[in-house]
Amino acid sequence: MLPAFYRINPAVQPPTDVCLKLGLASVKEVVGTFKDGTLEGVAKITHLDSHKIIASFKNGIYYGHRRDWNSNGTLVQVTYYNQFHMSPSWNRYGNYLVFSDTTKIKFEDGNENDVDFVFDISTSQGYVGTLKNPIQDERVLLDVHEVELVEDSINTKSCLPRPDLKIKSKADYILLLKYGKKIELGQQKTCSSAFTGKNKDVESIFYSWYDRRYMLPEDKFGFLNLWKVKQEPSPVDLDEVKVPFISDIQLVDFDYQIFNLTLFNGQPSGFRMLEGSVDQNLKLHGNCILVSLEIESGLVGTHPMLHWTPIEISGKFFHGIIEGLVRITTTNNNIIFATFKDGVMHGPVFSYGLSIILKDKYAARGFKPAPDSDLFFFGTHYQVNYVLEQFFVF
Repeated sequence: MLPAFYRINPAVQPPTDVCLKLGLASVKEVVGTFKDGTLEGVAKITHLDSHKIIASFKNGIYYGHRRDWNSNGTLVQVTYYNQFHMSPSWNRYGNYLVFSDTTKIKFEDGNENDVDFVFDISTSQGYVGTLKNPIQDERVLLDVHEVELVEDSINTKSCLPRPDLKIKSKADYILLLKYGKKIELGQQKTCSSAFTGKNKDVESIFYSWYDRRYMLPEDKFGFLNLWKVKQEPSPVDLDEVKVPFISDIQLVDFDYQIFNLTLFNGQPSGFRMLEGSVDQNLKLHGNCILVSLEIESGLVGTHPMLHWTPIEISGKFFHGIIEGLVRITTTNNNIIFATFKDGVMHGPVFSYGLSIILKDKYAARGFKPAPDSDLFFFGTHYQVNYVLEQFFVF
């Protein structure tokens, strides 16, 4: 048998000699059967914040059916495990039920679980699309289609039941699950009059655009601006890319979810995958959140002009290639929302935080450090259109 961290099909055989790893500092109570020091069979775990897990264990790891309840006693997750997610899962976010392909290793392309199913409990309206989490625990459904459920028809091919669906129409909005809001797409519907008025200087236009983010409390860090600008239609020519965002990804340890990433022509540096999945060749595949290992953060490459040094990357990968909307957090605490095409930063980019290259100009114009901090006040500082990793102002 292959070593545990290179098992191609973990559903066949769980790893051995693995003790219970639950973050015991947060655990209030464990009720179950221990065999030779490890959990075996069904167990109930209660955390200090009162959220509960009832799951099956084998050799001390999650193995089989698992259900999670939050501190209010609401069922928020149902899935199957073999140390990691090994099936699609049902999750609850506010008033929405979500069925997603959360399997750690994805063996098939183009299956019916590639799209996320979202059901609004309050209105009984169903949607399918691509679920993203651009801001921490917030969820945004993109490429939305409204669907209706096929009566008395349940799909059980993936262990967990899911209603059969029929697409009704393509929607012209994105759906914010946390706030239950639909944000219409299209620049003409969302842009301030400052963009279309005459005799406007660049600075006033920029600040008008910047101020709009405060009009929507759900638009944290202004990430909705990515849907208010024109997308880049040109094709990608990889030979023209001078400073690639990611030039190489290598798996280091599957058990601990460690990958070496080479960013901005820097050195290979360790990143832990907090959430995400891989394909059968162990390449990143699906929605992933990667965080730099502190001990190797000094190896991470830095953008030669903008001085971006990534410490967290959240986006969707297709067989090792990053694609679509990506959130990047830097060592300077900048939060960057970028559009990728064929693994290349190619399209609208929006950044929130402190621009190091303009730090002296900020100070000269009266920006003050925040209280008890050597950092300047954060704010919108950068909007640009990237073509082949090279930037062109809108």
